[in-house]
Amino acid sequence: MPEVSQDLRERARKTETALRNQLAEIGQSKLASSLGTSESTISRWKSEQIEQVALLLTGLGLKVVPEDAHLINADEVKAMRTLAMRGLRSMEGGQ
Repeated sequence: MPEVSQDLRERARKTETALRNQLAEIGQSKLASSLGTSESTISRWKSEQIEQVALLLTGLGLKVVPEDAHLINADEVKAMRTLAMRGLRSMEGGQ
């Protein structure tokens, strides 16, 4: 079986971290209840399968983002872009 590229592994680790963080925030019990399964099943998935799921998602070119990520509106994006540009100019000594 061919070895997975280092770049893909690094990106998959970020995905795995996002999955683990969200699981910690929600809690195994609550997730188990919403999925109609046991907490021990979630625990088993976490310890035995989460790394493979992260690698699969990353290999498919998918990213894990918060469900409410789309709630940032155009005005907020424009404001963030403006602040970022000011910061970059400041770092470059331009202002």
